[in-house]
Amino acid sequence: MFRFATSYSLVKQLFVVFTLMCSTAVLLGQNLHFEGPYKAGIYKGDASFEYNLVDGDTLLNGKFTLQRSDLDSLLEGADYAFFFDGAFEKGYPEGFWRFELGKYRSDGETRIVDGQYRVNVNGVKREAYGIIRKGRPDGQWIFMVNQIKNSALDQTRFRSVFSFEDGVPQKSFRIENDSSTLVGRFLRNGFAHDVWTLYSKMDASTAENWHFIEGRLTKIETETDGQVETIAIYDSEANPSKTIILDARYIALVQLRLHRGNGAGLIGRMSRLLNENAENYQQIDTILSELGRSSFVPQLKVTAPYFPLDSLERARLDSIASWFKKSEAISRSLLNDPQLNILKRSDEEVDFKYEVVKVISEKFLGPLKQFAEYREQGVLEFAARDELVAGLWPGQNPSTTIEVEINTTGEKRTYTGPEGIDLDFDDYQGLASVYKLAQYTYLSLQSIAHTLNDKLAKEKRQQTFIALEKQMIAQADSLGKQADSAQTKISRPSLEALATIRKLAEDELANYSQIEATDAKLVFAQDLIGCLEDLNNLTRSITALPARQDSIQEAYSDAVWNPFTATIMNEDVKKRITAAYRDILVPNFLDRVQTAISCENARELHLLFENSYRRLLELRNEETSKLERKLKREKNPETIIQLFNIQSATEEH
Repeated sequence: MFRFATSYSLVKQLFVVFTLMCSTAVLLGQNLHFEGPYKAGIYKGDASFEYNLVDGDTLLNGKFTLQRSDLDSLLEGADYAFFFDGAFEKGYPEGFWRFELGKYRSDGETRIVDGQYRVNVNGVKREAYGIIRKGRPDGQWIFMVNQIKNSALDQTRFRSVFSFEDGVPQKSFRIENDSSTLVGRFLRNGFAHDVWTLYSKMDASTAENWHFIEGRLTKIETETDGQVETIAIYDSEANPSKTIILDARYIALVQLRLHRGNGAGLIGRMSRLLNENAENYQQIDTILSELGRSSFVPQLKVTAPYFPLDSLERARLDSIASWFKKSEAISRSLLNDPQLNILKRSDEEVDFKYEVVKVISEKFLGPLKQFAEYREQGVLEFAARDELVAGLWPGQNPSTTIEVEINTTGEKRTYTGPEGIDLDFDDYQGLASVYKLAQYTYLSLQSIAHTLNDKLAKEKRQQTFIALEKQMIAQADSLGKQADSAQTKISRPSLEALATIRKLAEDELANYSQIEATDAKLVFAQDLIGCLEDLNNLTRSITALPARQDSIQEAYSDAVWNPFTATIMNEDVKKRITAAYRDILVPNFLDRVQTAISCENARELHLLFENSYRRLLELRNEETSKLERKLKREKNPETIIQLFNIQSATEEH
């Protein structure tokens, strides 16, 4: 019986394990379906797709749709809608795909059509559609950017048509926007070939032709009103060449060649069209890469002369980058300093150096920034060194002599660099020139910054002194006004104490005036401000003594019935407490002021007056019979302070 039960249990467990294994095998071998909220990169919407589970990962396989639109967002302001529709095969985008992205606003008007509410929208709609094979564009691909008005096409702002074979551009292509149209063609291997022509929609008599021979751009021709201008680009194959992509780097290389040929303005419209087209393909590649495996960005191939960097040049590039970064930070700090901008209006030397910084920023830092961008783009290895310098400083080599006009006087002055630095760019070529110029720029700005910062520090210190001295005078005047207004209201000992306080303030101000304008004087000034504040507080405590005595008198009086006169009379209570305060503590405090007042103890004396007065008001409502007995023969101020439990002279309560 026991053996049978055990055998049955084992068979049952084996059956469950076998069933789970079969279920997992089925799941791994067939498509599963998902429908619901889904996120691909920055795109969040509702998705419907098929997939497989492979080693615990989701592998898209089958139809795929991801879309989003929100009527509430549209009616409240604007809606960002999108629709992606296509298919995957084993993780690769495959077959026909369509992408739509738009930003729409409603005109606020609705109408009913066939029982449904309709809302007109305005905005921009981006579309792309075509065939994808193994994640690469194949066949014809069309991109469009359309202006939508009242839910209908109003204007096509951009359109490109390319043909591909396994991701390689083929045959002819066409790119156009609202102002220009570019047409050209590729060889079967994807190299640019023959004439690429850019037409202006605004001016039929204007055209631009780029002549390619198997990827090598030989020349650019511009035609305006029948006049043709030709600029050679890579007209020979003297240097070893390398295949690169026609992207921002290549456009920068062509710009360098155009600087050499004084045709720098020719490339703008062509580059804008190519860049916008590349951005459109990159956007689709980003979306597809979030979902599966994609190589959607087309490889528009060209060739360019190759000038590899040696170890010395690479080391110089690091130094140039470091000097440029530091120089840019110094320049930005100086030119954006509001106090420096104000100071230059009254200081000729500051004005001169400030104008030099502006020239350095424009003539040196500007080209060095372009050089840094060339390095970032990978341009330097494809540019002849002399051509590079000529492109950065077209027309003439940079000079270490900078002439500026002083705004305050109209005088012209010359800056030749920091002392001890002798740089002659005529002796250098290629990267050596850029290296020396970057060094000169940094050393010059560093030297100027040192001078201007010293000036600025002195000016700031002077302004600080002025502000502190105004505060000192105001506090000293306040002491005099308080004493003068209390002349007829306070006792002679109080007047003598106030006179002592005023004398201390005047003596400290005299000491301050004899110190030279250094950091030590600044510290003395800040300390003196605190001292004068304490003296003012002490003066207020002394001038308040008569009023406080009246308050104490009132607080320590009780109304009693006199049966002999049949009237209510005021009777003083706790007389020993009030007498100790009036006749011992206050005179002692005033004596301390007259004989020992200083900046160090002024706050302590002020708190003695304040805390003793507050404590006396508190004692009125406390049980004090024991205290009064102790005060019967007590004349020592320190003992009375202890008996009254007056807070420490360094604490306020």
